[in-house]
Amino acid sequence: MKYRYKIISGPIAIKVRELIRQGCEARGIVILQGSVGKDHIHLLISCPPSLAPSKILQYLKGKSLGYCKMNGQIHLL
Repeated sequence: MKYRYKIISGPIAIKVRELIRQGCEARGIVILQGSVGKDHIHLLISCPPSLAPSKILQYLKGKSLGYCKMNGQIHLL
């Protein structure tokens, strides 16, 4: 069972969006399309073949989740 915290809204959504943009830019990843929901994010990206999809997700999720944790938006059990 997945637990989705509905925390991606308002200023958090704006900051997470910016963090993802910066992370993609730093790795040479182009965001073709994206949307931010209250509990998840969808991205259609174009990336160099040297980057594994799992590593891209690991990096981007780590950055955005780290921001949310630091700002007290997520309380882990």
